Amino acid sequence: MTDLLFKKTFNPDNDYTKVNLINLLNDILAPQLKRPIRDLRSRDKEVNRTGSGASRTSAFDLHCKDDDGRLFIVEVQIRPFAHFLKRVVFYACQDIAKQGTPGDKWAYDFSPVFIVTISWAALVDDDRFIHHLSFCDIETKTRAGDYLNVSLVELSKFSGLGEKPNALRKWLYLFRNLDKITELPPEIREDKFTRLLPIAEVAKLRVDELEEYEMERVNQKWDEYAAEIAFEELAKEAAEKGLEKGLEKGIQKGALDKAKEMARAMLRKGMPLNEVADISKLSEDVIREL
Repeated sequence: MTDLLFKKTFNPDNDYTKVNLINLLNDILAPQLKRPIRDLRSRDKEVNRTGSGASRTSAFDLHCKDDDGRLFIVEVQIRPFAHFLKRVVFYACQDIAKQGTPGDKWAYDFSPVFIVTISWAALVDDDRFIHHLSFCDIETKTRAGDYLNVSLVELSKFSGLGEKPNALRKWLYLFRNLDKITELPPEIREDKFTRLLPIAEVAKLRVDELEEYEMERVNQKWDEYAAEIAFEELAKEAAEKGLEKGLEKGIQKGALDKAKEMARAMLRKGMPLNEVADISKLSEDVIREL
C-alpha cells in the first residue's frame, strides 16, 4: 500500500471514497465512539510530523474532522520503528494542544481525538490483533472520558477470517491481502469491501498518476533506513531467545527481495543500469536478470 493508492481509496474529500473511510472508522472504532461517524472532511494536508525534511515514516496519514467536531488520524505503519507508541501519543497530544485558543476565555473544552494505527509490526506483547486505549481508572477499568483514544491494529497477529467473521476481521483480511487478491472470498463480498480492490483502483489512475505511484513504491523502500534502530532491537531480543541466526537469514532474504523490487521499479522509470546498481547495491549482472 502506498500513500497515493490509499488516498484514492479513502479520500475524505470525494463523496464516493469518503464512504469507504467512514465505514472503516466506524467498524474499527465501534467500542470507542459514543455515536457513529455520519460525515467527514479533511482537516489539513499531509504533514511531516517527524521533524525530518528528508523522509516520511508512514505509508499514509489522514487527518479528518467529523460533523460532531471529533478529530481523526489514520496512519499505516509498514516497518517497525523504535518508540512507535510514544510517537502515536505525541501525535494525539499535538492535536489536542492545537485546539487551544489564545486569551483567558478558553475553558479547555477541546474535541476528542481518535488515532487509528494499522501496523505490520507487533506493538503489544500478546496475541490480540487490536487494542483500544483510552483514559480509564486502573482499578475499576471504567472509562474516564473520550478525550484521547488510540486504536492499534496489528496485522501480523491476524490469523484469518474464521467461520463467521465480523466486520473487523473482514477489514483485516482485506488489508493483509490487498496486493494478492483479484476477487474477494464469498464471506466478504459486500459493497463496502468490493469497491476497495486495488486492481480496480490502479486501473483508474491516469498516466501521470501511475508514474507517481511507481515512484512512491521506490521511495517507500528508503523508509526502511529509518527502521534500523527497531531491527537492532529485534535482533537483540532474538539473540536472547536463541533465534539470532534465523532472524539474520530472514532479514537478509527480505532485504534482497526488496532491493530487487526497488531495482525493477527504477528500470521501469528508465534509469541507467549503473545508477540502479549504485542505489540498490545489487550487482549489474543481477539487475540484468530482473
